[in-house]
Amino acid sequence: MLESRISSRRRRRLSRWQRLLRRLFAAGLILAALSLIVLSRVRPEVVESLRAASYTVLSPALEVAAMPVRLARRGGDWVNSYLAVRRRNRALAARLADQQALERTIVRLQIENDRLRELLKVTSWPVEVYGTVRVIGAGGGGYVRSVLVDAGTARHLSADMAAVDSAGVVGRIIHAGRTVSRVLLLTDLNSKIPVRLVRTDETAILAGNNGPLAKLMFLALGSDGAVGDIVVTSGHGGVFPPDLPVGVIVAKEQGTMWVRPYAQ
Repeated sequence: MLESRISSRRRRRLSRWQRLLRRLFAAGLILAALSLIVLSRVRPEVVESLRAASYTVLSPALEVAAMPVRLARRGGDWVNSYLAVRRRNRALAARLADQQALERTIVRLQIENDRLRELLKVTSWPVEVYGTVRVIGAGGGGYVRSVLVDAGTARHLSADMAAVDSAGVVGRIIHAGRTVSRVLLLTDLNSKIPVRLVRTDETAILAGNNGPLAKLMFLALGSDGAVGDIVVTSGHGGVFPPDLPVGVIVAKEQGTMWVRPYAQ
């Protein structure tokens, strides 16, 4: 009983001291704040020095406190980059699968084409590409449709070689200098090349007339050619390889069929 009374007295004394210390601490903080306010008005340079000193002292602690935030941010960036790489890998895998399927289709079609050529006894015409040239000017006058290209015998070009672009046959070389050659266009009045109608397998001569269209000549009587038929080279005459795209029939007037060349 006596011990409990002594312990209760000690607790009351401790609580009084704690309250006193708290009040003194609060009063000290208030006094320090008021002193800083007054000092900032009277001697602002001293306050700035104290502030800089506090930054110097507290900066390591601030760095340590900010470290978890930086680590979390870096972790988030790593996760985002990882997810982006996974998405990119899935897209590349899908594209690779599509390309592999396309490659299998190409191989199958090549095999079928080779078998059909063997059954039909078709002899392949080797097409040699001597290089890519650039048009540098138009040659001739009002009655000649030709262009000049920036290549000649120095690049193994010669007369009667076929000139083609990404769309189809452009014409043929009629003169080859050392560095410049002249190409006669399909639509020139003097241009005549052997062609074939793909749908009907009829052969003809495509003749230019100095206009945007060329006409088919020497078609068989009662030709079944019609508007929309595709025209390709026949390979006859040895100048143009067979099956090069030439154009499409766009008009049929009084028995004459007019072809618009693919190459413009």
